[in-house]
Amino acid sequence: MNNIDILTNASSMIGIIGGILGFVTFIDTYILGFKPSFGISNSLLFKIQKEENKKSEWIESVYIKIETHNKRNKIGRIDDLAIRLYDTNSTRPQSYMFFAENIMDDLPKEKSTISNVNSNKFSPISILSKSNSKFVIEFKAQRHSHPAINLDSNLKIDLLFFQSNKGWFKINTSHLYNYSKYNNQGDSSNIIELSFLDTEIIRDKASKSIKEPQNSFYNGAGWKQFEINISKPIWLLKKYITLPIKSVSLLIEILKLSIKHAFYKKLILPLLKNSSKSLPRFTIEFIRENLREKTDQALKQCKKTICNIVNEINKTANENAKIEIIEVGNNNHFCIKRGHLEVQLYKSGDGHINIDDTQGFPKKFTYALELKEFPFNIKLWYLNNKIMSLDSACIQIIDSFILLAK
Repeated sequence: MNNIDILTNASSMIGIIGGILGFVTFIDTYILGFKPSFGISNSLLFKIQKEENKKSEWIESVYIKIETHNKRNKIGRIDDLAIRLYDTNSTRPQSYMFFAENIMDDLPKEKSTISNVNSNKFSPISILSKSNSKFVIEFKAQRHSHPAINLDSNLKIDLLFFQSNKGWFKINTSHLYNYSKYNNQGDSSNIIELSFLDTEIIRDKASKSIKEPQNSFYNGAGWKQFEINISKPIWLLKKYITLPIKSVSLLIEILKLSIKHAFYKKLILPLLKNSSKSLPRFTIEFIRENLREKTDQALKQCKKTICNIVNEINKTANENAKIEIIEVGNNNHFCIKRGHLEVQLYKSGDGHINIDDTQGFPKKFTYALELKEFPFNIKLWYLNNKIMSLDSACIQIIDSFILLAK
């Protein structure tokens, strides 16, 4: 091989490499979309608003330091940011949405001076290609919302960002714990420091782009007993199948209803009776007039079913573990009590029955029964948006009630 051949081959190789690099650059610049990565400061600040006359308080603002990195070879833009905060120590966690309100360069050394830091109104953030951007965002709750959350409970926070041409995206989910309890430099200001343990229509879509928060409890005392005895879970029907023909969908729902009814009556109820002999060692919504009569009948049926279950439990329960039924003035309201936990069942509207504790807010024990209408004048009950017969719902309610009663 002479020198000319070597030069020709070298030129060809260089041309191929240049072509590949050019193709990769073309893909990175014109084909691949903007996909930023986010880093979040370990600690974040909560500003608490208090009303001395009403002796109540709620979260006014949340301050979070965020770093974004754009690894693409094109300019990107973040149009909005949001967080969702919720307490998983509830049978039905309630979430609160906070949206970006102000932006500042950095957090102050003294957290009590956060309100004095210069800030600007939040506007879309542009990030140059292959660059980073750091900023502090002040998130505020939705208008007319007063989020009352116990900051010492089991909190989770979801961070989201919005692009006008794509919608909302969840960045991550993190656990929080109250840093001020372990900080010797804590003060009496209305700023609380927590740490991570590990425009109208647009913003209305934020909470719909992510799933409902899941509770962190066992499903009940019977489930706990079942796990201990069998040592592995039995199948759960949690997947809802959507079909274009509503009548076919109805048949599937009825099938689920039958299976769950048999499951709770034949398996969970016996285990519940067995595990209710003593207190547990572990702790853990407009009016549809055509549904009024069925709602009244359902509440009476729930009361009768719960009374039967309570009578069976009380036969073998210790004196301090017995359940008490309390009448509350009318047929649309009654309570059950065991230990220090008292739960009320009441009609909150036509087609709606609420079940929650009477120990103030935030509530740890909360369920909602809703009567939904289907074709052919068929109506079915749903407990916390899951199809269930009234008897099965009553078993589930007592099951969770026994787990939390102490």
